[in-house]
Amino acid sequence: MAEVGTVIAIVQLADRVIGLCIYWIEAVRDAPADLRSILLETSMLQTIFKHIEFLNSCDNTVSAAFSNLSKPDGPLEHCHRILTSLIDLFPDGDMYTRHASSSKREKIVAMASRLAWPFKEPKARKLLEELGRYKTAITLALTAESAQDIKDIKEKTVGIYDMLTESQRNEFCRWLQSTDPSPLHNRSRKLVENGTCNWMLRLPEWADWLAAKYRCLWIHGIPGAGKTVLASYLVDTVASHCHDELGPNSSALYYYCYFGHNQDESAPLLRWLVTQLCRQAEAVPAETYAIFKQRCEPSLPKLLNALATILDGFQTIYVIVDAVDESKPRGDLLKTLRDLGTDPRFSKIQLLVTSREYLDIERVLEDISKPVSMSNSFIELDILLYVRSNLQKNPKFKRWNSQIRDEVETTLSTRAKGMFRWVVCQLDRLQRLKGESRIIRHALATLPRTLDETYERIFLDISDEERTFVRQCLRWIHFHNEQYDRNIPCAILLQALEFSNDKQRKPTDECPYDEQDLKEICGCLVHVSPGYGFKMYDQGDELIHEAIPVVSFAHYTVREFLDSDRISTSVVAFFMLEKQIQLDIQRRILLAALEFRASDFENLFLEDDSQDLKVNVFQNLTGNFRSYCVVSAIFSISSHPSEIISHQDLNDHLFDMLNPLGAHAVPIIQFLDLCRSSLLLISENNQTHALTTFEFTSVQWRSTDKPSRTLECAMLLFSILILVDNFEPLAKGLFQKIRPSLDFIHKPLRFGMDIEDVDGEITWCEFDGRMVEFFAQVQGLYETGERLEFILDQGTTLLNPTAVLYSYAGKYRGSRDPEDRCLCDPRLLNRILELGSDPNGAGYTITPLQIAAAAFDFVAVETLLRAGADPNRLGDPDGVRWSGIFGNFNHLEGLSALFICQDGSRKVHSEDERKMLEALLLQHGAESFATAQPLLSPDSDKKESNSDTSSVDEASESD
Repeated sequence: MAEVGTVIAIVQLADRVIGLCIYWIEAVRDAPADLRSILLETSMLQTIFKHIEFLNSCDNTVSAAFSNLSKPDGPLEHCHRILTSLIDLFPDGDMYTRHASSSKREKIVAMASRLAWPFKEPKARKLLEELGRYKTAITLALTAESAQDIKDIKEKTVGIYDMLTESQRNEFCRWLQSTDPSPLHNRSRKLVENGTCNWMLRLPEWADWLAAKYRCLWIHGIPGAGKTVLASYLVDTVASHCHDELGPNSSALYYYCYFGHNQDESAPLLRWLVTQLCRQAEAVPAETYAIFKQRCEPSLPKLLNALATILDGFQTIYVIVDAVDESKPRGDLLKTLRDLGTDPRFSKIQLLVTSREYLDIERVLEDISKPVSMSNSFIELDILLYVRSNLQKNPKFKRWNSQIRDEVETTLSTRAKGMFRWVVCQLDRLQRLKGESRIIRHALATLPRTLDETYERIFLDISDEERTFVRQCLRWIHFHNEQYDRNIPCAILLQALEFSNDKQRKPTDECPYDEQDLKEICGCLVHVSPGYGFKMYDQGDELIHEAIPVVSFAHYTVREFLDSDRISTSVVAFFMLEKQIQLDIQRRILLAALEFRASDFENLFLEDDSQDLKVNVFQNLTGNFRSYCVVSAIFSISSHPSEIISHQDLNDHLFDMLNPLGAHAVPIIQFLDLCRSSLLLISENNQTHALTTFEFTSVQWRSTDKPSRTLECAMLLFSILILVDNFEPLAKGLFQKIRPSLDFIHKPLRFGMDIEDVDGEITWCEFDGRMVEFFAQVQGLYETGERLEFILDQGTTLLNPTAVLYSYAGKYRGSRDPEDRCLCDPRLLNRILELGSDPNGAGYTITPLQIAAAAFDFVAVETLLRAGADPNRLGDPDGVRWSGIFGNFNHLEGLSALFICQDGSRKVHSEDERKMLEALLLQHGAESFATAQPLLSPDSDKKESNSDTSSVDEASESD
């Protein structure tokens, strides 16, 4: 590099100047002081540049500060020029060498005969001063960079919270982690046969990767080649290497992409890696912890930053990522892997990736990794060992004679062509045959060539009486996988299969099928393993229940075959996964939910301890089919509303289930509330299933008029609106079903409900009024007005538009912090005014303008004034005076809008807001006055607790 050459040249020039100075000081009595100053200044400069030269030799990178010093016309260039000029002030260099063999006295005499003092004193001093300035500039620049390095180290230290309690770290890690791959690892590790997979350890590519000679290793192979089993073996191998050879500052991490996750695996991968390193380091990145405190979702760049930060505490991290091809989609995942394999921030990571040989994966990995193909002789030997082990261990094969077993071993190992999955399926088919040599040899002679042909044979082998059982089993697995991204609890699957037979049974009835039946009938198509389906934690973030049997597709290729176009034209199309079948499962779920009663969960209240309650809820949800269907039906409303609405029978079943007057309604709400309060609705990969911000499970309907169709429709619409954020398809479906009558929108509703205020506190509230007024009141607390706007869009007139205006104004109530105010949406406010609302609020003791002024809502005040609001109106002294939450505004009675604005005791976000609002009011002729002694504002004292959200027009009148 040019900068390094300049440093070396300066060091050499400085050495020359120092040598000349020493020579003259020794040779000439009373040498000038400038000469000694030049020696001192040059020596210090040489020391600085020798240090720079040493640091450059240790680090190939060039710092930003040094690069700036090396620029043309920079300090380094000037130092080079000055040192050269200083050398030129001395006599010719050859005179020193001509007299090198003479004595010192002879040298002095010779020089004295030729020279007077060589220095031109003014020029020497000028050069010396200039050299001193550049030396100082270089020192300051390097000192500043060192200080910045120290600051960066300090920031990195501060950037990692290591003083959090264990409980706080656990809470953070549980929030950050979105997918737990450990069940897949444990399952795959059990499939490793002794003596297999160790071929990888004999390859030079493995040794080089382990020694960090390159950063990324890519193992690729055909479907069913055993990549996942190999990955699990390598994970344990690397873990042993870290423990035995590298010590505690190294670690082996893994992540298994899985088609059942049905997700883009990029963020889950990074979240898992950061979580694991945080647990090992007992610290968390400060930036990510701040995101956690805000309960936001970290972006991919933020997750990469977090990983880079937490890596500082480690020496080497081995990361093994399996089945990249199973990510849906995988574009971001491939970019993430490229970053991990090339970005200098992640130089401590040694990355190993396994995948199929897909073009998009190859394009990314071929330039950054060392490839290893699984099409090799080692795999064939592993397959031979696997077949031999199974023939020796399986009791059914043990009954065969040794000659037949040898033939099976030879045939399967030679025809597998590297496909472990093919071998697994053939062994499963063979073990079901009678042990007659003729039958077995015929099967060996007619073995299918591919996995597709294998699956066709498997489905054709299923007996007629079991075909429906297997089809329903695969469809329920698929449904649960799509709904929750997890594997279905075995007990629920077995009950679902019985329910699918249309037999009437009670929850207490014994299921006619068991886990062994499932394994026997479905064979190598499904896999039963320990899992959760859902998870629950105690306050210390510890899992409070044991794993249960869950069922999944045995291999990715099973799901692929059932989903492919190939099966639709094959002789086994009966088993294909089609959309219509999924709708049939939705239908069965809704019907089962309609049968839900309190008896389905009465055992949950046997224990008072909240932890025991959580365990009971978990057992109920994973062991009672109707309970499972209640939760699944609710989530189906959120995930597939359009599909449900587009089918009339599903539509009818759904509205029946949501009908608050149905016999099932109260039990369903109570059970869902238990699930919510028990932190149960968290799937196995820790994804929380959030439906809506409304506390819909807390609604308690009060007795109203005699039940009628109008009341039933009003309650149903309200339930739909608060149930899910994606409410519009369902609500529109209801309107289409009951048109042309829209009177039910105006039907008064009475209910109690938990409401979260702007300060985040939950308060029990009672409401008595029309739903349009309710959604006008909560606009800004939960949403931006979608539900209110939806009702207004239905083309109905408002019975009391002014009451809606006041309800909309009432959203200002009760915020401790001015920054948390719910300011108005001028578009919505104008719509309410256009529907006939009185901007002066005739008949009420407080005007809308007074309320808007108290909230310092400039836009609302301006909108009301433009709509004709009188800036000096005080309201009707004999009008409606409110109680409950609306009573928070009664203190405004008798105060003009300008007086309210100028009242210094009122909290305001900034004084500029107060001045702008004051100017606006004055512009419209407002006056500041009070006709009564001002009452204490709720904002100026402790917040009052209210539990009444009564409709404005239902409030009590003044005395």
